[in-house]
Amino acid sequence: MFDEAILLSLAAILGIQMGGGAYEALVIYPLWRQDPQPETLVSKIKASGQYNAGRRFWPFVSPIVFILGVVNLIVAWRRTGDAQTLWVVASALVILESLFTYGYFAPVMVFRFYRAEKIPAKALKKSVRTWTTLSGLRVPIALAAWAMLVMVIGRNYCGF
Repeated sequence: MFDEAILLSLAAILGIQMGGGAYEALVIYPLWRQDPQPETLVSKIKASGQYNAGRRFWPFVSPIVFILGVVNLIVAWRRTGDAQTLWVVASALVILESLFTYGYFAPVMVFRFYRAEKIPAKALKKSVRTWTTLSGLRVPIALAAWAMLVMVIGRNYCGF
């Protein structure tokens, strides 16, 4: 019962995180990534809604996904059966994506983009381009992990 709850929790919360990430990549990033200037980037980020998401959504969703990823990895590692490999790989992908988020994406947003006036325009443009491109790649990674989790649920608990 515990294993099922942990697996279903990760699939559900990861789905929410993936939806938020897709929305940002498709709708929010275009509002502030075009022609980023040191004098206007922070106001563009705030006007786009990115700033509020970074304070009201991501600090609550991301740590839960990370913790559930670690717990799922431990649970999956101890399991046997067809779906164990999928479960381990999905959990590992979630953990790796979280570590990249905490190690690169969050610090760059907070320490570079929120302080853009201190960065030369050319360096800022390159940084924004790199960040938004790489950030958009997190959605397919999350989708792959989520799809694997759904397959594990199907195989272990629905008889597929």
